[in-house]
Amino acid sequence: MKNLVNFLRNHLKLEDNNYIRYKYATALEESGQYQPATEQLEKINLTDLLQYHANVIRLTLGRLYYSIKQPKKGGQYFDEAVDNYDDQEKTLLYSARSILANNSDHKKTIEKLDEIAQHSPRYADALKMLTLNLTSEEYFDRIDPKIKLEDTKMLNE
Repeated sequence: MKNLVNFLRNHLKLEDNNYIRYKYATALEESGQYQPATEQLEKINLTDLLQYHANVIRLTLGRLYYSIKQPKKGGQYFDEAVDNYDDQEKTLLYSARSILANNSDHKKTIEKLDEIAQHSPRYADALKMLTLNLTSEEYFDRIDPKIKLEDTKMLNE
């Protein structure tokens, strides 16, 4: 990995290229150098890119900022990606998974998963992830009152 990082860094010295910069940033990320990876991605002018490519950068920046314990900045990039992508639910789900992977902002993850579950019942993944990551109290507060009654009866038997 070190050789790849060095190769890409040297290539950028010869030619400033967004694709090479992105590959360099992902190589830095894979080697655990999250801060330098964010610095490289921040140099890319997103308005010069196709919408899909710009969103890949936004999602990567969001994930990286969560990795370096800057959830507010990471959340901003995730929100921008959601706002600028046709399949907003898929982007929300990806951002929630990224947050969970870094396990640094449980409340924000729950909000994103809940947003998907409320607006798109076809996203069973969001419901499953939401349920698995709720505390017992949060889960009980979110379920249907009829199911609560049945669960309570079952516990009292």
